[in-house]
Amino acid sequence: MSPGSAEPGRRGRLLIRADASPAIGVGHVTRCLALAQAWLDAGHGEVAFAISAPPPLVLRRLVAEDIEVHDVGSGAEPFRALVQRLAPSVVVVDGYRFGTEEHEAARATGAVLAVFDDNREVPLGLADVIVNQNPQAHALGYERDTRAELLLGLEHAMLRREFRTPAAPRAAVGDTEPRPTVLVTLGGSDLAGLTRPLVTALAGLRRPGTRVEALV
Repeated sequence: MSPGSAEPGRRGRLLIRADASPAIGVGHVTRCLALAQAWLDAGHGEVAFAISAPPPLVLRRLVAEDIEVHDVGSGAEPFRALVQRLAPSVVVVDGYRFGTEEHEAARATGAVLAVFDDNREVPLGLADVIVNQNPQAHALGYERDTRAELLLGLEHAMLRREFRTPAAPRAAVGDTEPRPTVLVTLGGSDLAGLTRPLVTALAGLRRPGTRVEALV
């Protein structure tokens, strides 16, 4: 299912069902964005996301990547209608709230169904491909319960372009040594308001010369 393994010259459409919101963060969408970028970079065709009420920041990022975004509201039926209309060759579903109805909708036109899982938290019976990029993936016993192709472990980690492409070395300024930096990020949302206390606590523990930054 990986973009690099597709047949040369064959083009299709990748449709990704994932959500992002203050309640669940942006992790499902951002790791699927890495897959979308790889699909586009390999020249396999178009990419579309199906998202319920996409947040403006997420919408802008996907549109900037030349990716279609469709607001499918709630429930499986709007998603099923979108699958019928777009007729994708591959459908990816990433989210703990999605169940058998969404998977059946994804398979409605015969598309390959790839499902992201993290800890045996989603139904697997209809999946053609199961992706679990976590270190513990091999210990979860997928082989006992499915005949799907398994992409398990860190070798299948989803890395966006900004992490796959080595950054250019920074020009040295005089004899200044690079400052150690601690980055605090809570995955695109912070409903519990933990960012400020975390930064404050780390600032009190840091050694001289260390910088604490928060991504909000």
